[in-house]
Amino acid sequence: MIGLHQDLVEHCLETAKQMLDQTNEFHPFGAFLGKNGTVHPLGVEVDKKNIPSNGDLIQQLNDLAKTENIEHYSLCYEVSIQLETSRNPTDAICVEIKVKDVPKFYLPFSKAGETFVYEEIFAVE
Repeated sequence: MIGLHQDLVEHCLETAKQMLDQTNEFHPFGAFLGKNGTVHPLGVEVDKKNIPSNGDLIQQLNDLAKTENIEHYSLCYEVSIQLETSRNPTDAICVEIKVKDVPKFYLPFSKAGETFVYEEIFAVE
């Protein structure tokens, strides 16, 4: 993970952690690189009375990036992963850089009392 992709991953992870700390959950969102290399948020309005599924939100984010001709962007969403067959699945923050040949990044987490505990980040192609 180098340079601009690292900036996207770090932005998404920090934003997801903030949402988890504030609300105990987060909905899919994204980030993109501006022309000068600055990271900007990528999101869609969500009607709190009619919240779409995570899959629909991810599709809306992809459609928005395409409509706005955004080439370098990432999506961030919650997943459940099983790290070992002997362990139960765990929640993780997933950051997907929407560029060819870049792995997905996962940050497993759990909640201990009122505090979120984060494991080590890893990438999977």
